[in-house]
Amino acid sequence: MMIPRTVAQELTPMLSWFPVVSVTGPRQSGKSTLIKNMLLNYEYVNLEDETTRISAIDDPVGFIRSHGAKLIIDEAQHAPGLFSQIQVAADERGGMGQYVLSGSQNFLMEKRIRPISGGARGHASTAAPLV
Repeated sequence: MMIPRTVAQELTPMLSWFPVVSVTGPRQSGKSTLIKNMLLNYEYVNLEDETTRISAIDDPVGFIRSHGAKLIIDEAQHAPGLFSQIQVAADERGGMGQYVLSGSQNFLMEKRIRPISGGARGHASTAAPLV
């Protein structure tokens, strides 16, 4: 059973307002579970997976082009080169709710994501993990 999160109520409207939405929070706080369960029609990739991470780092343009416009990139901070390509793809494709970027390193992601779509990015944060 998934624990209800307040951030779930914030995520849905953000996807209709912004082309890129980031979800951050501490490790094991339920970010991945939340977005995978809420966004069933999105493709999901996890950059904790070494093969996926290497592909994203080595060829960010090819990586983004090889995936559809509804894409969740979990642990996105592991491939900072993706962020400028996400901006290009989001601008070219147009439309809201194209990319959901998730990660536990809020400071690093905020610094790297800020330029995406001229600041047109929503941000939600999960609560601290339950122990």
